[in-house]
Amino acid sequence: MFRRWLASAALLSLLSVPIRAAEEPKLADTAERLTAAEKKAARLAVYDNGPRTASRDLRSRPYPRVLVVPREVEALYKAKPQATTRLLLRIVEGGRAWDSIHAVCLIEVLVKSPEFGAITAQGADPDQWDDVISEVNRLTFREHSRQVCVQLIAEKELGPAPKK
Repeated sequence: MFRRWLASAALLSLLSVPIRAAEEPKLADTAERLTAAEKKAARLAVYDNGPRTASRDLRSRPYPRVLVVPREVEALYKAKPQATTRLLLRIVEGGRAWDSIHAVCLIEVLVKSPEFGAITAQGADPDQWDDVISEVNRLTFREHSRQVCVQLIAEKELGPAPKK
């Protein structure tokens, strides 16, 4: 009985260790650079709007919801996708909770799908954004979401990781 409990405790402790930087996918190096004006426009779009969702057609299909992407961010992503996602990642890491959530949602929309970003927007709580998820997973919601974003960006830029 004690051995089984010890094995379970050891497994849980291994699963609760956050991913180390060396294990995190490395994003592709990019020569793309945003001008100061582009950075300012993107930051203002993230800070001023906040994550908003809408339906594709309210009369016939109110669900699934999609995230509304500010025009400035959408245009910037079309012109400089890698530089835009790197800027959004910096906002995820250091922005206020609501701005960080919005940046996560925008990354999810730009690299995955509008529905994916809407799900995060509807489920995220800015009051708990920097709280530890659980005793087993010692990451905060911000750290976990950042790791998800890095994984999504890496898959989009480099293709899916090879199976081990």
